[in-house]
Amino acid sequence: MDPEFKQLVLRVLAIGGIMLTLGTTALLLAFRRLGRATRETEPASFLILIGAAALIIVFCIVLLRMSPQVQ
Repeated sequence: MDPEFKQLVLRVLAIGGIMLTLGTTALLLAFRRLGRATRETEPASFLILIGAAALIIVFCIVLLRMSPQVQ
């Protein structure tokens, strides 16, 4: 197996694991707040959901930039 491929797979798994953990935590917090939503907590819940979506997009861009470029 190519050492560069092995290194790339390990990076993707590490960043994917971090993304999974942070995204799951953010979604858990947001849905808990939405479960007992009042007029004060509802905007915070949606901000957490938007933040989780933005975090996923940023991590996807990072993984795309790390991918080998075909020349």
